[in-house]
Amino acid sequence: MQHFADDDVHLKSHEAIHHGIDDLTRLVRKWLDEPSTYSPEEMRASLDSWREVLFSHLDQELLQKTGQIERTVDREFADEEVKYKTFEKECQTLQKAAKGYADAMKAMTATQGRLADTIDVFYSAADKASESAMAAHAYKRAVDDLDTGVARELEAPYRTTVMEPLGKMNAIFPVVNEQINKRNHKLLDYDSARSKLNKLIAKPSDDPTKLPRAQAEHDEAKEVFDLLNEQLISELPQLLDLRIPYFDPSFEAMIRMQCKFAEEGYEKLGGVQRYFADNVRDDYAGGQLDAQDPRDVPLPPHTYPVLRPATPLNQTYDRWMPYNEIRALV
Repeated sequence: MQHFADDDVHLKSHEAIHHGIDDLTRLVRKWLDEPSTYSPEEMRASLDSWREVLFSHLDQELLQKTGQIERTVDREFADEEVKYKTFEKECQTLQKAAKGYADAMKAMTATQGRLADTIDVFYSAADKASESAMAAHAYKRAVDDLDTGVARELEAPYRTTVMEPLGKMNAIFPVVNEQINKRNHKLLDYDSARSKLNKLIAKPSDDPTKLPRAQAEHDEAKEVFDLLNEQLISELPQLLDLRIPYFDPSFEAMIRMQCKFAEEGYEKLGGVQRYFADNVRDDYAGGQLDAQDPRDVPLPPHTYPVLRPATPLNQTYDRWMPYNEIRALV
């Protein structure tokens, strides 16, 4: 552990204010939830104590920033904290992406269902007994089955095997962050006590009790800090080492569910093909439908393009139109 004066102090005053506000928020929330926990006198005393601790930490950080108090730098803890913060950010990103995937799956099946409804109505309105109407109705049934399957076989298992483990892991981070903040506060107390002790050693006081008292404060602050620091240095790597065995089952379950959804979708939508004409199925199997240029598709005999002067009215109807509709306009 290295002790030195460093002008580039990373613990800014606003961080101490932020931590202090968090402590105050928890205190006030507990008092509001359980008024009997604290009497008004105890609440006032707690607020006074909180204010004294907060401004004490602010003073210590300002003294560190100006080089009047040496700052303890623990490289081992700093390295573990960087790796932990990276893991925390990745888990939060993963949870957001996993939720986005679930929402996208539900949105896709819902949109597909609305599209199938429209196609079914479109073809059934003309001739319910036609091959196109039967194919449209078969497509609607397949899409409805897929939508039901997503709700039954994807949403609940996905929530249990993917979203809940991610939520539990992300719920650990606030607890760990609170311990890190507590460790940083104790580090400030330790640095302040050490600086005070060193000054008394360098320039003895006329009061013979000051040096023993400063030594006792220093030893107590060091003991508390070392306890928290060593605990975090030991436990942060353990948390990171758990990420593979913890998330492996979730990733496996997610892949299996995706495969099952894709297989069922292929099976159900593939069943719609039997309502298509033989030549359409053959063209699809041979890849000719995918390679065909839409401009080369032959138009039905009752349609042809309308070419008229570019007037606002004509632009409105500048499209492919049935013959009888064309005769009514030209």
